Amino acid sequence: MDCGTTWRCYDSIASRYDHDAVELVFAAPARDLAALVGLPAGGRLLDVGTGTGRAALAAGEIGGPGSELFGIDLSVEMLRQARRRGLSGLAAAAATALPFPDSVFERVVASFVLAHCACYRSALGEMVGVLRRGGRLGVTVWSGGVGEAGRCWQQAAEEAVGKEVLSRAIQQALPWEDWLADPTHLQDALAEAGLVDVTVQQRQYTATMTVAKFLAFREVSLQARFVRERLGEAGWERFRAGVAERLGARLDGPVLYARGALVAAGTRT
Repeated sequence: MDCGTTWRCYDSIASRYDHDAVELVFAAPARDLAALVGLPAGGRLLDVGTGTGRAALAAGEIGGPGSELFGIDLSVEMLRQARRRGLSGLAAAAATALPFPDSVFERVVASFVLAHCACYRSALGEMVGVLRRGGRLGVTVWSGGVGEAGRCWQQAAEEAVGKEVLSRAIQQALPWEDWLADPTHLQDALAEAGLVDVTVQQRQYTATMTVAKFLAFREVSLQARFVRERLGEAGWERFRAGVAERLGARLDGPVLYARGALVAAGTRT
């Protein structure tokens, strides 16, 4: 959610994000998250780090036409995309400083957001604070491998900019990704935030795509944006062509992208 550093800001890829990433990979977890929290009819929901608004809109389909849907994100361009998709209650804000009074939402969701926060405890505290008593908070985090194509891309990226350099950059951008990938850690984090009846579900998501679509999907990721900034445009084009060649040599047919995720929710007492 950081827009303070060029490669970490989502503004530059917002117009492509929905087509190249959300449809392929993020839409299914958003629907599962919405189903787990179950927005009541006419309820009010906040989507933290809303991006293009998919989780909020999926919840709105459950809550029906009287639902009030709100979303916050640091990326103004992402918010513009969410507005184009029909989400109107939008604000540019951080997960650790929500611009809402206490106890105003029946549901709060955060789809693949917690790992971006410098302090996930502060973010969860803010989210629980704006929940009404008896309200539900739901989150998703990545957990598990990325398949052969993902490993191929990762290896090429490490070779291009250096394994340690890439690791440090991603650790700074996603300081809690590895820790939250453990179901026990995620359950403990939600419980420590004051939630009860915490449920953590392990899911596996798969998508079949052409090499070109896989590369377009990877191009909007944090890793790719860091590599692109380090290499410059000419170096990036060589890198991209090299990955395409590797994938063609390793894979017999389309790319099968597979990744695990945790879908979790709890209730405010």
